[in-house]
Formats: sequence, structure tokens, C-alpha cells
Amino acid sequence: MGALKSELMKIPTVGEIGISYTTPGRGVSMVYGRMSRLTDDPSTGKLVLGTSIDEDFPGVYGLQLVAGQPFYKGTTAPTSGEEPVMVNETLVRTFGYPSNEEAVGGRITAMGQVFVVRGVYKDFRWSSAHEERAPMVFQFDPGSGSISMKVRTEDLPGTIAAVEKAYVSLFPGDPFYYTFADAAFDEQYQADRRFATLFAGFAGIAMIIACLGLFGLVSFTAAQRTKEIGVRKVLGASVASLIALLSTEFLLLVGLAILVATPLAYFVMQRWLDAFAYRIEIGPGVFILTGALVLFIALATVSFQSIKSALADPVRSLRYE
Repeated sequence: MGALKSELMKIPTVGEIGISYTTPGRGVSMVYGRMSRLTDDPSTGKLVLGTSIDEDFPGVYGLQLVAGQPFYKGTTAPTSGEEPVMVNETLVRTFGYPSNEEAVGGRITAMGQVFVVRGVYKDFRWSSAHEERAPMVFQFDPGSGSISMKVRTEDLPGTIAAVEKAYVSLFPGDPFYYTFADAAFDEQYQADRRFATLFAGFAGIAMIIACLGLFGLVSFTAAQRTKEIGVRKVLGASVASLIALLSTEFLLLVGLAILVATPLAYFVMQRWLDAFAYRIEIGPGVFILTGALVLFIALATVSFQSIKSALADPVRSLRYE
């Protein structure tokens, strides 16, 4: 990997390059079922995720060091004894360290191996928001895994071709495979996007059917009350009062429907958001805005027929059979 990294650095459009066994959005390479502080009872160990990185990996993904020292070029992982590791802030809190600084130098253990905390990275998202952020350890290993790099995008096809050429020259016969970091995270939300698309589509169809039904009902009611409207106009009723007469009843029904639907919608949305470890809270503003929009659409639908009936010639209305 070191030779490939050196070759890739010669490509003008390639910037920072880092090596890791796995990459964000693609899972982890190690799972420690019972990791704990060296001084704690091993039976109280916590589930910890881990992977290996080189000294340049944090720069590629913008990991922020908040305490301790980072890995440096030439760091060696001893075959025995205490192995230095980097950890995230979630591990610091999970293991009960008072602060990030006090975690540095702390000794943690799993499966008979002892690790010493060299530094602490600010929490960042390794997987999707569906999963709660887990404690993580990062071991130093620049020799194998995946290569991550920042590239300029003005000639992306040319850059990919140059990277492939460098790879094939060092690993002839091995398949060349690449992906984009944002695509790896996008894949984790495809099901949510499909759900949102289907929900929006069916909601739009339901709204259209509801408006057509409301329009038909208003038209039917106006036809039944044609003579009444004519009499009221002859007796001096204004157009505004006639529109209100025909519209109020339907708007009250729409308002009642909103009151019934709001708690049901709140319950369904809460259940959907429960699938995310990190989520927003639904405030009343969402339902107020939605209710106002529904009332506006209903009013526009009802008003068309109401205005048409209110402006009709009263003579023709009185002769209507």
C-alpha cells in the first residue's frame, strides 16, 4: 500500500491520501464484544467498534483531534505489550473518563490485549443516523486496507484513469474498484428516500381525489340550493354573504378532519422517527402550517363553485327546476 500511495501522490489532481482497513459508511473491521478499562471488572465490558488507519487518514476525512497526540509516520504497532490507539469521544464517555484529556494514557483491554489511549478524536459519523454512535478505537496499520483520497473534480474521468493505471501497474490481475464517500452514505438512506417518494406521491393523489370530491359535493349542494340563493339575492344578500353561506359548512368539516388527522399523523411520524438514533422533534408549527395549507386548498376548491353560484342571475336561479 505504501508504494501505491507514493505513486498516487504523483498525480497532479490527487490531494491528501489516507489508508484504512474500512471506510466510513462501509462498516468496521473489528468488533470487541467486551472491552473495558484495565482496572474495571471485565464482565462490565462494553461493545466497541474498531478499524485500522494510517497517519494521513484523519486529514482526508477531517477528524478533529481534541486531546492527546495523533499517529505519526513511522509509528509501529508492537506485536506484544500495550498497543497505542486513538479513540472517539463516545468511548471516553462510555468508559467513564472525567474528560478527554484524562482519557489520554488510559489503558483499556479486550480479549487479553491491552491498549493505551494515545489521543481522542471529536465524535463524527461513521455510519447512518439510523444507528446510535458507538464507541470506537483506531489502531495504526498503514500496510493494508482501502485507500481514501481527496481529488480535484475538474477532470474526474482523467483522474480515475490515472489512479487505475497506477493501481494496475503495481497489482496486475487484481480488479480495480472505486467508489465515492458520499455515495456510500447515500446508500444507507435509499430506503428512506423511496419511502419519502412513495409517501409524497400517494399524498398528492389523495389530495387531488379529495379536492375533486369536495368540488363535486359543493357543486351538488349549490345546485340543490339554487332557488334559495336566488331568493336571498333578491332580498338583498351580498355576494360575500352567499359565498360564506356555501363555504362555511365545508370548511368546518375540513377543520374537523384536520383535528382528527393531526394526532394520528403525529403518532405515525413519531413511530417512523423512532427508527433513527438521531432525530428531530416534531413541533406544533409543522401541524399548524400543514393545517393552514389544507384549509387554503379547500377554500380555493370551494370558492370557485361558491362564487359562480353567488354571481348567477337571480332570475334564472328562481326559474331553476
